[in-house]
Amino acid sequence: MLSMITLNVNGLHDHRKWMEFWHFIPRVDILCLQEIHLVPAQLYAFQLHVQGYDWYYSLGSSNSAGVCIGIKCTLGVMVCKVGDIPGHMVSLDITGGVNFWIINIYALNNAKEQYDFFCKMSDFVNDNTILLGDFNSVVHSSDHLSGNTDATSTLLQDIIISKGLEEIEGPHRNVFTYHPSVASRKSRLDQIYVSFGHQSLRGYSTYFPGSDHYLVSVFQLPDNSMGPKPWHFPSDLLENESFCQQVALICENFDNTHSLHSWETVKLKFQLMAQQYTHFKIKQARREISSLKLMLTKINTKIYAGENLEFDRLEIEQ
Repeated sequence: MLSMITLNVNGLHDHRKWMEFWHFIPRVDILCLQEIHLVPAQLYAFQLHVQGYDWYYSLGSSNSAGVCIGIKCTLGVMVCKVGDIPGHMVSLDITGGVNFWIINIYALNNAKEQYDFFCKMSDFVNDNTILLGDFNSVVHSSDHLSGNTDATSTLLQDIIISKGLEEIEGPHRNVFTYHPSVASRKSRLDQIYVSFGHQSLRGYSTYFPGSDHYLVSVFQLPDNSMGPKPWHFPSDLLENESFCQQVALICENFDNTHSLHSWETVKLKFQLMAQQYTHFKIKQARREISSLKLMLTKINTKIYAGENLEFDRLEIEQ
């Protein structure tokens, strides 16, 4: 069962904080940290203290930015660093026992720089991605105590929809993860978005001493799909002309003089075709749901601002 955490540590240059960090953090498979505030001269000492992980960095300065990902050595995977935005993003391609791209971000604060950052970040998102970190921006108005959104909220919503991402389920969705000294600025800046196929991940928020951000733990639910069981054919496929033509072609080429193994191979082809179609329909439905949520957010924003609720008919139909 895969486990990981994402946390804005608000600086790791203090050795006393290393001790606190390592005693507080469980020995999870993947550690994604933001605002580490480490420079090259401090890396060796930190890695020596936090043993058992291979570390991949994108460094900032000794008092700002910096992100890193730690992969537990015993996880038994191959790792390739595929992306880097200095001090603010590191992206890894992980293959082996688990297979996905993971992108750890610490978004910039300035609205213009943040907009450019998110545009660059989106280029690294593929259809097998786990995107997490400190976004420094809310995605929806419900993510901020005041009910407001940020300058880049709409851009983030567009990226999430266009890339087929969705937020993982879990209790963390109901907790503000950023707790500054000004209570009215509480918000949920630390988030996890995943591509289709990673919905078994669940998130939990926990107070972390020494930081104004909560730690978000991510755990993969156990796979209960293993073992033999009936397979339910999606009957709406019978109305899909392309699928029926493919089935007819396979049946025409089937030689029933061969062994039972040949027939089992044909059945497996049918099942794989049906699963691919079902996955496509699910992704399509999730995009439509995300679009409707975006429309609802726009409506709520207009209501909150007292604006006229007039939408273009084409926009609503889309």
